[in-house]
Amino acid sequence: MQDYKQWIVKCIEETWNLFEATFISSWNGNIDSHCSDAYLEAIYNNSEVRLLEQQKYLKYLFHDSLGFGAVKMIRL
Repeated sequence: MQDYKQWIVKCIEETWNLFEATFISSWNGNIDSHCSDAYLEAIYNNSEVRLLEQQKYLKYLFHDSLGFGAVKMIRL
C-alpha cells in the first residue's frame, strides 16, 4: 500500500510540474501580443514582477485544484 501511495504522489507531482512548465511557457510566449485588463503591460513588463505573479497565480490554482478534488472525492 505504501508503494501505491508513493506512486500516486509521484504522478500528481509530475503532472503538476509538466502543467506548470507548459503554462508558464505559454504565458511568457504570449506576453507581448496578449495584454489584457488583468495583466497590464505597464505593470507586468518587468520579468521579476511577472515571475512573482506567475508563482502567486499557480500557487492559488494548485490550492484551488486540491480543494476541488477533495470535495469531489468526499461527494463520491
